[in-house]
Amino acid sequence: MYFIFLIVILLFSLIASKKNKKVIYFIFSFILGIIYSLRSYQVGNDTENYLYYYNRVHHLYLVNSYANNYEPIYHFLIRFSPFFEFYLFLVAFLTFYLISLSFEKINDWMTSFLFLLAFGFFNIAVDQSRQILGISFFLYLLHKFKYNKNILSGLIASLVHISNLLIVPFVILFNYLDEKKITIPNYVYLSLLFGSLIFGINKYWQFFLYTILGSYAPESVYVAERFYMNNGDNGGSGLMYYRFFLVFLLLIIFFKQKKLLGFNLIFSGLIIQISSIGFMPIERVGTSIFFVGLVILTNKDLSFGLNKWRKIIIFLYAMIYFIQTNIMNIEKHGSVPWTF
Repeated sequence: MYFIFLIVILLFSLIASKKNKKVIYFIFSFILGIIYSLRSYQVGNDTENYLYYYNRVHHLYLVNSYANNYEPIYHFLIRFSPFFEFYLFLVAFLTFYLISLSFEKINDWMTSFLFLLAFGFFNIAVDQSRQILGISFFLYLLHKFKYNKNILSGLIASLVHISNLLIVPFVILFNYLDEKKITIPNYVYLSLLFGSLIFGINKYWQFFLYTILGSYAPESVYVAERFYMNNGDNGGSGLMYYRFFLVFLLLIIFFKQKKLLGFNLIFSGLIIQISSIGFMPIERVGTSIFFVGLVILTNKDLSFGLNKWRKIIIFLYAMIYFIQTNIMNIEKHGSVPWTF
C-alpha cells in the first residue's frame, strides 16, 4: 500500500496545474478515501471503537446511545453516514482533501505528502482517524483565515477532536514571535531538546499522570495502565532516539536561519514525543503538533528561497525513519490498511 500511495502522490503531482489543482486534490482524496474505506475493521487500534459508537448511534433499539460522547462535528459525520464503510471513506476523504486545500503550490503539496507518507501520517490515519481529521480541519482553517483567526480555527477544529485546543496555544505563541520578529536563541532549543530526553528517560509523564490519577481519581487508574501497560520497560526508547536525532538534524540545517512557525511546531511536537517515550496520551498530543508543523513547514517555511537542499536532507532522514518504523516494525503504533 505504501508503494501505491507513493505512486498516486507522484502521478497527481505531475498532472496537476494551477487550473486543475482543486480537481486533482479532490480525485486524490477520493481515491485514498476508497482505499481506507475498504480496510478490515481490525486495521487500526480505534477502528472497532468507532464501529461500536456507530452502532450505538444508528441502532437505538439495540443499545442505549449517548450522542454526546464524541465531539459534535465528528458525531454528525457518524450520524449521517448511511453505513460504516461510507463513514470510513468520508473521514479519510475529508482528511486528505482539507489538508490539500491548504496548499497553493503543487510542488509544496507533493513535498508535504511525501513527508507525511514517510513520517507515518498514512499509518496513523487508520489508527487515530478522529484526531487526524481534527488537525486537517485546523490546517484548512488556518490557511483559510490566513493565520489571523487562530483561536477561532482551533475552536472549530476542536468540535472534531478536542485535542486541537492543546495545539492552539503553540500556534498563537509562535505566530506572535514571527510577527514581532523575535528570534529564539539556538541554546534554548538545545536545552529543551536535552531536557526532553532526560524527561523521557526518567518517565516523568507516566509517573506524574499515574500519581494524579491515583490521588484524585483512584477508580480511573486503569487509564494509565491502558495507555502504558509496562511502566518499567523501555518500549518507547527506540522512537525517542530517532526523534531526538531528527530534532538535532533540523537544528543543524536551520542553525543560521530564523526558525518560523512550521519549524517551531515541529520542534515542539518532537520534544513532546521524546519526553513521552511512547506514553500514549502525551505522545498523541506531540504527534498532532508535529504533523501540523510538518505541513506548515513545507507550505510556508520551505516554500521560498533556496530550500531545496533542506528538503532533500529532511526527506532522506524521513526515509530512514520510514524503514525503521514500518518495514522493520520498530515500535510501530497502529497499522496500514494491508488487510481488505
